[in-house]
Amino acid sequence: MRRELAAWTAARRGSTRRLGETVSDIATLACGWQWARRVKVARTAIGTAVATVKGADEAPPVPTGWARTPFAVAVRDVLQTVLLRPVIRAEVAVESYGVNELAGLSGPTILVANHASHLDVGAVLCTLPAAWRDRSAVALTSDRFFHAFWKASATALAFNTVQLPESAQQPESTAPAERTRRFDVDPLVDVLSQGWHVLVFPEGGRTRDGVIGSFHPEVAAVAAQLGVTVVPVGIRGTFTALPQGARWARRGRPRVAVRYGTALRPQAGESAEVFTARLHAGVADLIDEDATTWWQVRTAERTLTDEPGAARWRRIWRHSQEPTAGGRPRRLRIWRS
Repeated sequence: MRRELAAWTAARRGSTRRLGETVSDIATLACGWQWARRVKVARTAIGTAVATVKGADEAPPVPTGWARTPFAVAVRDVLQTVLLRPVIRAEVAVESYGVNELAGLSGPTILVANHASHLDVGAVLCTLPAAWRDRSAVALTSDRFFHAFWKASATALAFNTVQLPESAQQPESTAPAERTRRFDVDPLVDVLSQGWHVLVFPEGGRTRDGVIGSFHPEVAAVAAQLGVTVVPVGIRGTFTALPQGARWARRGRPRVAVRYGTALRPQAGESAEVFTARLHAGVADLIDEDATTWWQVRTAERTLTDEPGAARWRRIWRHSQEPTAGGRPRRLRIWRS
């Protein structure tokens, strides 16, 4: 009996030892595997490193065409209906205006919006009609969402994102109009050619102080090239609700307003720079209209988007306050949420 028990104990110890060695081997393999599928390089070595970080040549765009297949569209519709929209509306008070401007439009359309927070994409998708939401993609630059394969795939499935990689350096012989291009717009052209609506942030990144930045002319050039309609979208309140560095929206359901403007089309002989200025003015008017009134905007009385002389700290402080609609006074509270 003792011999049988000793043999059984030895066999059990051997299997336990082998299991422990297997777990140790898997842990060692996991430490060496690049789960993010990117190579980490010090900033000082980026100029001399080979195949490293952001860029058209070093990091090719992550393919997201599968996110526009019928199966992916159906899955995304369920995710946005069951998860995304209820969560966003539970955390922030989303208000939409001018959605009727989209009713008479046909064909692919570019939605041009200001960018102040990661909440901007969800706020726009929450306010779009169902028919538009199912056929809308989101164009983003090569930022943190595309550095990791798993993160790019999750973002593509949830929001139908399209990567606009940074364009390579242009030689001196390149025409001046081409040198102004900061991002490669070929993926944007491909998606629009397939009949999709695309939400674009022409600022190229989130604002640092809440004030709308300058627009890059790539979007206007694409609109003129394809002859598509561009709808300005003004977003106000996301800078306060989910500022940079925050992991979740502020408590108290802060107000977020999304306003859709009148559709704009490039005119004959109009340059990309001039059309970009019109798009910028259209988005700025929508933001100011939400802060003041329609009449004040028409009389060129800007309040939020025209602050050239204000210090940066003052702009951040002003845009960090909870926004109210139409210039109405802020409701006083004896406590802060």
